[in-house]
Amino acid sequence: MPAVRSRTQTPRRSQRTYKPEPTPAPSAPSTIKTCCSDDLYQKIAQVLELFEGEVETRAAEEARVAAEEAKTDAQAAEERVRKRVQLFTTVHAKAVRCHMCARCMDRPFILVECGHTFCYGCLRIWFQRCLLEQVGWQDIPAHLKEAPMTAAKLRELFEDKHIYMTWYTCPIVTCQVSVERKPIEVDVAKHMIGAVNNILGVPACQVNSNPILPHQANIWADIFYEENKSTIIRTPFIT
Repeated sequence: MPAVRSRTQTPRRSQRTYKPEPTPAPSAPSTIKTCCSDDLYQKIAQVLELFEGEVETRAAEEARVAAEEAKTDAQAAEERVRKRVQLFTTVHAKAVRCHMCARCMDRPFILVECGHTFCYGCLRIWFQRCLLEQVGWQDIPAHLKEAPMTAAKLRELFEDKHIYMTWYTCPIVTCQVSVERKPIEVDVAKHMIGAVNNILGVPACQVNSNPILPHQANIWADIFYEENKSTIIRTPFIT
């Protein structure tokens, strides 16, 4: 018969193996974390500084190259403009060159009969020579043969019937066309020459301005005789 346990008897505890709780690992000091963060920040700052320096260096190099290219382009453009101006000046000088003295005209005159242009001074010299040669061999008073020929002398030659016409030719040897009308000043060419001279300057080989041009109304009075119609006596026609 099994033994009967009394109610007052203390129950026996079962024997259990004691297992101590694991000891947590010691935490790292906060100073270590701070040091690591500082090192990381320093490295990042160094990398950024190097990157900024590289960017600045590259930007400076690109700016230098761009400046050199711009300078080269500007010099090339300046050289092109200089050559074009030089070419234009040469062409301009040739286009307005007198066919007699080969100097640049400031006020060109054209012969209507052939279209050749000359400066006023050269035409005067040529026409005076032609006129003096014409009257030189005729029985004409000596004072009318002396140079220079004036408007008064020319009028006397015609009114006293020493000559009835003047004979002029184009100064160009290969032309020699007969000139019967006054040369005409080419106003368009005169204004163009003046405008170009204001920009580029007066050519060194330009003719000297003739003092007669701005002061005399009829600049060909001593070359081409014009009969004064007011002195002509008209005889009435008798039926």
